[in-house]
Amino acid sequence: MMNKNNNNLRKNSFKEEELKQYVKNGDLKESDIQIILEYQKLLPVLQQEDGSWIDARTLHKELKVGKVFGAWIAGRIDKYEFIENEDYKVCFPKRESKKGSGGHNTKDYSLTLDMAKELSMVENNKIGRISRKYFIAIDKAFKARRLWNIDRWETLEHYKNYRKIINLSKKELMPTMPDWCKKRGDQGVFMGEANLLNEIIIGMSASDYRFKYCLPKDEPVRNHFNNFELQMVAELEKFDTDLIRLQEMYDYEERRKLLAKKYQSLLDNNNF
Repeated sequence: MMNKNNNNLRKNSFKEEELKQYVKNGDLKESDIQIILEYQKLLPVLQQEDGSWIDARTLHKELKVGKVFGAWIAGRIDKYEFIENEDYKVCFPKRESKKGSGGHNTKDYSLTLDMAKELSMVENNKIGRISRKYFIAIDKAFKARRLWNIDRWETLEHYKNYRKIINLSKKELMPTMPDWCKKRGDQGVFMGEANLLNEIIIGMSASDYRFKYCLPKDEPVRNHFNNFELQMVAELEKFDTDLIRLQEMYDYEERRKLLAKKYQSLLDNNNF
């Protein structure tokens, strides 16, 4: 089962880099990017996970509604027939008096995410108009993100077995590794195998990839791969695992050639 809290998976607000990747995949249109990024700035309160409760006062403020809060929320509840304890909850928090003479109770509302979204779409102003376009675009973006997270999770799960096999075979693997791997000891074996796959799939090492795309030194480069590249990682890791089990037959450079051949075979057969 996929762990949504894994730091290698995508979550929270969308970044431009992520959205551009979905455009290249054909999941979004170029115009969707600006709509999503602008909306996230205008209504950050709605950038919550499903199941969250939204503070109605915060939504009222971000929507820039022309009415006072109490009249606005009561009118919307009545007009659109929202149901208490299903679409929203009422609470009476005690607030401090501005004059310091004790507190007073106010009526606040917590809204379901669906109700908050509906309220933003029916608002007759610029934000309301953007909302309607945004929710069409964001549905496509979330679908693309879910598919990417599935592919990334599969590479993470495959890597557990891959790493186990490498660890068991590191003494046999080390002699044919490049010198830069040998200098790094046991860790160099893992780096060397990852480098094999990276050079075949993206045409460069992880360090070169980070330099090209201005990524932090310790950033996992595969968190920036597209769906196809992630699928190739999973396939080639499984193939390399089989080759490592036959280490007495294939050295490092021979495995590089076989992995490259396997990669080209996958491309030629249009399996992805």
